[in-house]
Amino acid sequence: MDICPTILEIAGIRHPAPTYHGREIVPMRGVSMLSWLRGSEDMVHEKDFVSGWELCGRGAIRKANWKAVFIPKPKGPEKWQLYDLSQDPGEVDDLAELHSAKLEELLVHWEQYVVECGVVPLQPELGTYMEATEEQMKENVWMEYEYWKPGALDDRQEFMRNPKRFPPVHQS
Repeated sequence: MDICPTILEIAGIRHPAPTYHGREIVPMRGVSMLSWLRGSEDMVHEKDFVSGWELCGRGAIRKANWKAVFIPKPKGPEKWQLYDLSQDPGEVDDLAELHSAKLEELLVHWEQYVVECGVVPLQPELGTYMEATEEQMKENVWMEYEYWKPGALDDRQEFMRNPKRFPPVHQS
């Protein structure tokens, strides 16, 4: 999340939020790391900064030295795990049962991250917004190419769709 703000600062470009060509746009998350990279700052974020991320049904949220991680089966236990990175940087000892209050605190931050970033939870455990997501992103509505279906690589045209797109923004 800090890479784009860093690149923009290096290029001398300001992100256009809150509007661009008359349209409201979401402000960018993150901050430039340039001062830290140049050695003029000791840290990019404050110690208690909360950072979340998700990819392919996995999710994580970190605050200070505490990190909660969700990894679905078969690669993980398909439940939230908790690690104290100051004592366990390799994320070996799951402390979720021992420090359940800390895990609950991080999961409150996770839910906030889900809402702020529009996370599409691929696992119900990754957010309480699964129902709303299903309403907004019905199956076979947004996917342009169903590459995973048998035969799709052999006959690409048969597996292509033309989903509705937003109308182009005309620059004036």
